[in-house]
Amino acid sequence: KTSKRQLNLMVTSPTISHFIYFHSGFDKDKCDVYEKSKYECFHHMWNTTESRANLWSACQVEGREIDRIFLSKVKYRIERADSGNCDVIILDTLQEAHDRNIKIYALFATSNANFSEKNHVIDAVKFNQHCGNETAKFDGVAVNNEYFTSIKKPCIENRAMHLQLLDNLELTRTNAYPLPLHFSVGWHWGWCSVSGNDPLEMEWGGHTRNALQHMFNIADSVDVQVSHTKSSEMIYRTQKADYQYWVNTQKGKTDTAAYYVLAYCNPAVSCKYSFSPHIIGSSTPTDTCSAGYNDRTEAGMWNRFDCIGNALPYARGGIHFIGGVYSTGIIDTWPKYFAPPKTSSPSSAPSIKPSMFSSGPSSAPSSVPSTTPSFEPTKQLSTEPSTEPSSNPTSNPSSNPSLNPSKMSPSSCIDDKDFKFNGKSCTTDKFKKKYCKQWDKKMGKLVKNYCKASCEFCKEKKWCKDEKRVLMIYGKEYKCKKVKKKQCNMKDDLGRLVLEFCRKKCSYCDRN
Repeated sequence: KTSKRQLNLMVTSPTISHFIYFHSGFDKDKCDVYEKSKYECFHHMWNTTESRANLWSACQVEGREIDRIFLSKVKYRIERADSGNCDVIILDTLQEAHDRNIKIYALFATSNANFSEKNHVIDAVKFNQHCGNETAKFDGVAVNNEYFTSIKKPCIENRAMHLQLLDNLELTRTNAYPLPLHFSVGWHWGWCSVSGNDPLEMEWGGHTRNALQHMFNIADSVDVQVSHTKSSEMIYRTQKADYQYWVNTQKGKTDTAAYYVLAYCNPAVSCKYSFSPHIIGSSTPTDTCSAGYNDRTEAGMWNRFDCIGNALPYARGGIHFIGGVYSTGIIDTWPKYFAPPKTSSPSSAPSIKPSMFSSGPSSAPSSVPSTTPSFEPTKQLSTEPSTEPSSNPTSNPSSNPSLNPSKMSPSSCIDDKDFKFNGKSCTTDKFKKKYCKQWDKKMGKLVKNYCKASCEFCKEKKWCKDEKRVLMIYGKEYKCKKVKKKQCNMKDDLGRLVLEFCRKKCSYCDRN
């Protein structure tokens, strides 16, 4: 499995809900082919007003409206909310989504044996408590932990691990309260084999059911990864994924209960798994599918959802994911949705950004003095003295403007007041420079990333750069250029967070 999404597919209600799995979307203007390893081919999907405006347009296509987004890459933006660190971009995104009746779930996808998501969801609850309000808050949490796939077989011998995962999922729901929990599952998780003839049953919580049924009873909503593009196969796999059990036991249980069927639109290893116009490794935007699945278009994807909706009326469709390649314009049959052009009528509120400079002086003096000096000196001396002396005498100006920008001001290079290493704050007299290159093994954090001022680690070129040393992951040495994006949120064998070590590769600066 890969990542996620969702949409509402009932024939009577074409609303869809999908989630954004990556914070970066494919940029056709920079690359012809979707190549995940090339960072320059992608852009952030929701960190600016303009990018969010395009996102909302992609969610409001007439007849194919999207009403639920699972937003990824939020963990490091919200984890310090209880210290008063309220991310403005997150708040703006939540507010703008709610203005359009779109629900936002915080997505966590560590996929490890420890089920770290059970702790991560707490951050979304705290963010709502300390930073949110009635119109800018998370509506739920979504978890994509695929560890079950690796432990499903052998079915009998791994029973203890199966039960532990269910315990962790239950704890995740408890920790997420009062937010509803969404969980992503594989279509075959209720069976020992993909043939679907040998149910993976176990006793848990006083009841004997298959693994999927237990998961359905824990989560408020689910999406099922059917990993196919043929409508008949998608319907078959949905039915094998206990669709009818969900309808009988979970439908209507809450206002947010939902059963989603997932369609991939990012490149996969086989053309039958994804609606992307090319597979992984293709050198061209389109390729031929030898398996015969050549209707790999946006219209083809919607057609499959309509077929599923006709056969299984309570199953909703899910897109995996915006930006890959939905709403990218990679080819004509995958159009990009832009925000409508701004009108020429004046807004009802003052703009946040200043307007462009005029080409000449105004015809009348302003009623208040300007806040910045003019570019040219006045041609005549003032006849009146200034009303207030300057706070400091000026030194002689330089004869030429400087060619390089000045260094970062001290106020923008500060220590994290909440960070402590060995019980010592960055600003205490007991803090030593030798700590700067050390790691907090419990949290996996590199000290100089948090004690920027004390460690003189202020230049963006430095702290947005990968470390030159090697990581140890499962006993194997990695340099940052070899690290995979999915490894960024894990710790290496020495307890170091990969994203704090490989800051450029893992887009650490975009998160902070």
